[in-house]
Amino acid sequence: LPTADEMWRQNHAQALQELHIAYLRFADEWYHQAVAKLPQIWKKTNLWGVIW
Repeated sequence: LPTADEMWRQNHAQALQELHIAYLRFADEWYHQAVAKLPQIWKKTNLWGVIW
């Protein structure tokens, strides 16, 4: 049987991995939403005029 320390390490590693996956999913979703909103933001603020 694994010791309490080994079990904690294993659980901790698994929790970190799950947190990382959740973060990646969130970041991916946020990125897609931001990219989708960019054209609207550009139209509203006329950023193209500033860039060019």
